[in-house]
Amino acid sequence: MLTLNNMTDGRSIFMIGGGEQKQCRPFGWKRAEGLGRLEDLMRINALMWECDGPFDFEGNHTKLQKAWLGRARQHRPQIWALGGGPKLMEVAAKYADGFATMAPFVFESPQVCAQHITEMKAQIAGHGRDPEQFEFGIFAATLLHEDPAVIDRALDNPLFRWMAATMGRINMNDWDRVDIEPPMPRDWTYATKLMPTHMSRAEIDDVVSRGTREMSEQTWFTGTAADVAAQLAPYIDAGVTWINIIDALPMVSPLEEAHLGLSRQIEVCRLLKKH
Repeated sequence: MLTLNNMTDGRSIFMIGGGEQKQCRPFGWKRAEGLGRLEDLMRINALMWECDGPFDFEGNHTKLQKAWLGRARQHRPQIWALGGGPKLMEVAAKYADGFATMAPFVFESPQVCAQHITEMKAQIAGHGRDPEQFEFGIFAATLLHEDPAVIDRALDNPLFRWMAATMGRINMNDWDRVDIEPPMPRDWTYATKLMPTHMSRAEIDDVVSRGTREMSEQTWFTGTAADVAAQLAPYIDAGVTWINIIDALPMVSPLEEAHLGLSRQIEVCRLLKKH
């Protein structure tokens, strides 16, 4: 992180979450330790920059003895918490430089986004920190195209129906806000439960069948670059300071057309910068 931050004159942002079961369990990591390890990392990062000499640290899972960066400290890395849930957001409010999550997977509307930002700013202030120095970001899940028929076909694609069922709402109970019965058990989240390599084809097909067209429509911001920019602009008004456009359409586009997705994403960014 220090190397990348020095190369960019301090402009790098590092986003770290609590871990996903499918990324942890196969490699011997305990996903249940994720949030505790995230808190350790946040606290250690602060100490690395605040301490003028070697320091000791004993956290949830990490123990350091006489640790120090010495004169390697040119630019302090920005570390944001990535994900969702009350515990992660509390860790972010205490120690992080920012918080980022998915929209509409977590922040399904500007109103929900504004509510969470207001609550987090109160938490940040409660920890004696300046909430105006804290950043809020979203990864915006989009299907960008000028032809409505292309988007229409994509919304019925099995890949996007799978994504709608497993992560269209990270918290399954959030489907209630749009009057849709959750496709998975209400205590199920993809981060803690999903293990694709352990699933049979029949199990995968069953999940795809649960992802209805209505869910798929609620999972993505869709339309032209101008359409999507108009859908995302209210998030800026709600307090979002950073937006990353994720256009999933190239995953199901013909190879000769897939590269056009990048120009559409850049156009969304251009329009949002004018907002």
